Amino acid sequence: MSGTVSRSSGTRSSGEITLMLAGVALLGMVVLAYMVWSTFHTEISRFYCKVLIWQIGILSPTPELARLNLQLHQVLHHPASIRLIQLYYGLSIVGMQLRWVAVLVGGICAGLCLFFGENKAVRAVLDLEGLIAVQAKMFPTLRGFAKRRITRLVAPSTGAPLPADPALTADEWRSRFATAADGRFSEVCAQEAFERQLGPHYTTAGPVATPPAAQVLFAAFALHKLKRRDEAMTLLGQLSEGLADAGLDGDTGPKVSLKVPADVLKTAQDFLADPDMQATIAQSCDRHGWTTTALMTLLCDARFEAGVLAPPAFAIVKLIDRPLWYALHSLGYPSENPNEDVHPNPRIEAAGARAHWSEEQRLRRPLYIPVLDRALSTLCSA
Repeated sequence: MSGTVSRSSGTRSSGEITLMLAGVALLGMVVLAYMVWSTFHTEISRFYCKVLIWQIGILSPTPELARLNLQLHQVLHHPASIRLIQLYYGLSIVGMQLRWVAVLVGGICAGLCLFFGENKAVRAVLDLEGLIAVQAKMFPTLRGFAKRRITRLVAPSTGAPLPADPALTADEWRSRFATAADGRFSEVCAQEAFERQLGPHYTTAGPVATPPAAQVLFAAFALHKLKRRDEAMTLLGQLSEGLADAGLDGDTGPKVSLKVPADVLKTAQDFLADPDMQATIAQSCDRHGWTTTALMTLLCDARFEAGVLAPPAFAIVKLIDRPLWYALHSLGYPSENPNEDVHPNPRIEAAGARAHWSEEQRLRRPLYIPVLDRALSTLCSA
């Protein structure tokens, strides 16, 4: 026979402990109430009678109240003789006269809570558009999408996809960017398209020489890496809110890529002028030769140092720079050992950026000639 005792038989569940504590507390309150009543019986009875007499004085006179009032004045001469049940009867007689007043006051309070309470917004019935509007109030980074109606599935546009179009499949991408005039696969065209996913070169001039959208992201990611999360989210919220009324001309999103508002760009540039910001960006990005791959590493480092910075926080970038958005969206969360990082498979629209970024990460130095073999093999095998 085993000498061990099961966990269930050796310990009490939290429910049993809670029930036992509640019973002990209830018993303690009963004992305490009895002791108080026994010790201060006379004082409690006298105070109670005076309160009832005062209430009767402000109520409309009735035979029941007049009789009770007389009895209360009589027992005030001998309060020690009053029993608890008599106090209850007196309260019930006065309470019957106050019931309609109590109902009225309760109804007014209920109406105030129902129509003017702080939780009115929580009780509102929302459709999808209403939910988006409420979420946009709570999360500034979503405000750029609040007025857009891009909730239905649509086929990507012919030719180059529009900013808000769904991600292209490998076949759709091949037909648009890797097909020669005679209809055959063109590796040269594919390589040129993959190279465009890298963006411009990242030079010793740093982030200030990159496109406006990249400058905002450099600033936001660096702020997050420095654990200045509120400032990072404020900047990304300003970017999204600044584009809330831009590009509303299309049924499924803007017809052309949006531009970064001048005031948001100025704010980002002010951040980038900070020596601490420049140092943290250089630490992550100096081993990269392209803007997109530099931002990819800065995002990974920011997540590693300061926690998750989810793609929805900078989702508005898709409407500004679609290739950059898909490259950043393709990254996962970094692990303690960079050699063990496992990132999701990228969309074909980010395959070139991911292929070159992986090589720069492996060699730990900038590569100014695109290394796209992995992306090409992925496209050919798809």
